[in-house]
Parts: sequence; C-alpha cells; structure tokens
Amino acid sequence: IASTDPECGGGTYTVNSDTTLGNVKIECDFEVRKQGPTPTLTVDGPIWVEGDLRIVGGPVIEIDSSLNEYSAQFIVDDESNRTTSSQIEIRNSTDFFGSGDPRSYVLLLSMNESASLGGGEIAVEVAQQANGQVVMYAADGLIETNNGINLVAAVAYEVDIAQSSTITYDATVSSLLFPPTGAPQYIIQDWEQVE
Repeated sequence: IASTDPECGGGTYTVNSDTTLGNVKIECDFEVRKQGPTPTLTVDGPIWVEGDLRIVGGPVIEIDSSLNEYSAQFIVDDESNRTTSSQIEIRNSTDFFGSGDPRSYVLLLSMNESASLGGGEIAVEVAQQANGQVVMYAADGLIETNNGINLVAAVAYEVDIAQSSTITYDATVSSLLFPPTGAPQYIIQDWEQVE
C-alpha cells in the first residue's frame, strides 16, 4: 500500500536542516541526517515512524522547551514487520537534549521483536558517540552499543555493551521506565565481560 504522506514519496522522510516536528505519524522510514551545517531536530510531541529510524552524520535532537518537564518519544513501529523493520540506527556523534528541565528526555522506542523470537536482527544500534538526555527502549529486541556511547538508560530484551560504552542509570529516569510503586525489578540471565 502506497503511503499517503507526501514526504514519503521516495520511501524515506529525510530531515537535513533545522526542523520542528511532533504529534505526527510518518508512514515510511525516517532519517535525520547532517549533510552540511549541523541540523537541529526540535521535537514538540511524539513521532510515530512506520518503518526504520536512522540518525546519521551527527545532527542534534532536542525537546522543545515548551514541554518543560515532559519527554518526547520516537515510536518506531512498522506493525506489519516487527522482525526486520521497526529498527533504530544512530551513528556519528549525535547529541540529545531535553527541554532544559532535568526530567526531560528523548525516548527512542523500537517495537522490533527479533531477539525475543530467537532472531539476529538488532532493534537499536548505537555507534560512534551518541550522548545526552536519551533513553533507549526495546522490550522485545536487542540494543547494541559501540565506540564510547554514554546513555542514561537502556531497557531491552537483550543489551550488548561494547568498546568503552557506558549506561549510567539516572534516578530521574526511573519514573519513565518503571511503575512508581515498588522497586524496579529485573533478571540477569547471562553476563559476560569480553576484553
């Protein structure tokens, strides 16, 4: 079925200049790309991507200051394909900023479920310095980090942390990720440190 979104005419909605976007459904792949001066994508509401999300070249992603303590979400969900689509790829020194309030985050949510089904697809792949107020979430998928990534939170079916990457859970993020009653609960089924 062809997309009705005119920005999806070529199969990918691309942002490569300063843009404000939110409260929108993108009916194809979505790419935020630096091709010259660093573009800033200002997010003023949730963005539903019916395909894959790629952030490449080092753009800036920030929450609109009008959202105050609230966060904004990228919901990457191709409901017709959650095994080889609904994926997020971030490369090349992307910086994420909240609204200015310390409780405001960019939430990247992938509905890819390959890992929970025993497949080898990556739900969220983060490489080459993605930093800042960003939370990664892939309840049924694999989050893979490489090359010095610093995240404040990552929740997934499986997380692979490599090459000097860190996940330092910020206490202010807990209300986004866990129910407010009781302590967060998790089960570590397997753990291995690789030199």
